[in-house]
Amino acid sequence: RQEIKDFVNLNNVHALQLLKRFNNTTDSDGMSNSYYSFELNLVLHDGKRINVVSHGNLLRMRADAQTLSDFLNVPLWDAV
Repeated sequence: RQEIKDFVNLNNVHALQLLKRFNNTTDSDGMSNSYYSFELNLVLHDGKRINVVSHGNLLRMRADAQTLSDFLNVPLWDAV
């Protein structure tokens, strides 16, 4: 069984936060790879943020974030 690291009562979710993040990595050959990814966080009533998912497709991320926002009945803070 896989252990759950983070969990939250959904009643404690105040909002969803969508952010853009710049990533810069170096592969084993020393080649640099830079790209943007998009991160979706739960914002709790106490201000704590819990990362839900990160990926590179902004249109898909926005659609998924809006669906989750509607389901939880909380605002979506799109800071992209």
